[in-house]
Amino acid sequence: MKRLSSAFDVVRSAWLTCEVAVHSALAPDDRVDDERVLAHVRDSWFVGTADRALDLTGDAWRASTVRRLYIASRSAFDAVDGRTRTRLVATCVGTAASVVLLLLASAPSQHVALEWFIPAAALLVAAARLLYGRRT
Repeated sequence: MKRLSSAFDVVRSAWLTCEVAVHSALAPDDRVDDERVLAHVRDSWFVGTADRALDLTGDAWRASTVRRLYIASRSAFDAVDGRTRTRLVATCVGTAASVVLLLLASAPSQHVALEWFIPAAALLVAAARLLYGRRT
């Protein structure tokens, strides 16, 4: 019985130590501790590597051919009025949904239940937009 009591005391002491550690981590005594932890995190290797990776990604995006093509196509897309732009998007979505439905229809017989539902819904929305959209 004495061993059980001492084991309980060890477990209880460990529990109280963990409870104090968690409480002090979640609610530090003063603002200085928060600032010190934040400064330590900002100066860490992980955050420095993440910052460098973000800078490299941003530089690569600004100098990329894809960005130039995106800007060129976007300016052409913005030059079109809203009604035509909506029709172009609806045509693109309808075409993509039709292709997916054709691929599903021509696929082997292993189908998942209702896998056609989302492309069919997208096709119906696109068709409704093309047929019954605002005529202004």
